[in-house]
Amino acid sequence: MSMGNWSACLTPYNEDVVRRVIPPGGGVYALWLHYTTGKCACFYVGEADNLESRLLAHLRPDEQNECIKGKVKYLCSFNWMVITTEAERSGAEKYLYDTMKPGCNQSDPGGRPLQVPLPSTP
Repeated sequence: MSMGNWSACLTPYNEDVVRRVIPPGGGVYALWLHYTTGKCACFYVGEADNLESRLLAHLRPDEQNECIKGKVKYLCSFNWMVITTEAERSGAEKYLYDTMKPGCNQSDPGGRPLQVPLPSTP
């Protein structure tokens, strides 16, 4: 397998932090919402061949997913795992989707799940 470990969960999820910490290349990622109760919940998982571009895209005003757009207005965190091959990224995304059941993923990514470690909750 061509994957690393999950990064630390970073707060806040904003453009400055993403640009400062995301390594070049592809992988999978998780977005987390912090509730006023102190709990956190994963609201989205995804995969990308360019993690920085994809994570920045979710923060733009033209984000197409209204669920993500609504949540990133609040205190959020993010973490990622570098995965170099597209097939492994797709399988990992499917596994994360099936296991974590994030509310903002609009559709099942399909494909064959590839079991990966789950990210730590912030």
